[in-house]
Amino acid sequence: MLLVWQAIINDIQSSKPIIIPRWYNNNYSNHVVDLSLHGFSDASNIAFGCCIYLLCSFDDEHKICSLITAKSRIAQIKNTSIHRLELKAALLLAETMSTVKRDLYPVLKFKQIVCWCDSTIVLNWINNIDKVKQPILQKRLIKIRKTFDILHWRYIETHNNPADIISRGTNLKTLSSNKTWFNGPALLYNDPKNWPKFELRNVIDKIEEITTNLVLNEHYLDLSSIEIEKAFKTWIIFVQRAITTDKNFKQLQLGLNLKNIDGIIRCIGRLQNAPITHDAKNPIFIPRNTEFTNLVIYHNHYLVMHNGVKETLNQIRIQFWIPKARNYIKKLIKKCLTCKRFEGLPYSYPSPPPLPLCCLNTDHAFKFTGVDYAGPL
Repeated sequence: MLLVWQAIINDIQSSKPIIIPRWYNNNYSNHVVDLSLHGFSDASNIAFGCCIYLLCSFDDEHKICSLITAKSRIAQIKNTSIHRLELKAALLLAETMSTVKRDLYPVLKFKQIVCWCDSTIVLNWINNIDKVKQPILQKRLIKIRKTFDILHWRYIETHNNPADIISRGTNLKTLSSNKTWFNGPALLYNDPKNWPKFELRNVIDKIEEITTNLVLNEHYLDLSSIEIEKAFKTWIIFVQRAITTDKNFKQLQLGLNLKNIDGIIRCIGRLQNAPITHDAKNPIFIPRNTEFTNLVIYHNHYLVMHNGVKETLNQIRIQFWIPKARNYIKKLIKKCLTCKRFEGLPYSYPSPPPLPLCCLNTDHAFKFTGVDYAGPL
């Protein structure tokens, strides 16, 4: 131990001072077109940690990457699997990234936030929390997902991961000349299309491609029915994943008789023998307060020709079940611009008709008189 300590002292004394610039945008702040945060995590049997970088893209297509912060933790002495340590590193990254985002956001507005991890097992855990049975792992995964969902996580090879320096350690002389540590990995300077892709990311990219085609090609869509069905099912699974991690899900599951059928959660009712479609018998459960649910409501509101809440709700229940849907649909329909245009106008009173002739004749007073002798005239 004494020899190790002396080597550390000699390394510090023989090394030159390390200068870390804190002006992230350098002299090009007026030409920044894109800002993004990139965090990296890694772990070993010795330590685990994370580091965060700010990537600035400029109008002349060059990029500057700056180290913002880094954190490290010593691994526990007792035997712990490397995957659990990688999960701890991912949680540390999520918490640190959230702090950096909160502190810098009033000044710097980020278009993209990416969390990089070189463990495919941890990425699969984050993607499928319900398949992880250990309570301590579930607790950490829920914290990660509440901070940044799976769309913010990407896979990176170990040899490109700058956080590998934290987990394995290095000396001061080697660190001072390490460009990857101070300027980020080389892949950040490449086109995002060339970044390494995780299997789940491929599915999301396919959905984004289909969505782009739907937006740009209104009249012609080169999409097969299989692609549309696959994208629809993937969106449903992604939306339902958020509700399965809720603490009240078990109570909701018993109350609505929710069952997982082919990966999709459905409400099993008592209309199994009715001559109706499978979706109407077992409607797909989708939670409130999601953008996907809003799109479903607006789409069905359009299908019923902008009718009221009852018609929209009946149309939705042909395929979906939304808890406490009536009030939520009413709230969204109030924002419908088409309905406001035709129904939101104030009542216009009709023009007054011409006065009758008896009101316009010129005669002397008391020309017509009447006397009541035996009751009403």
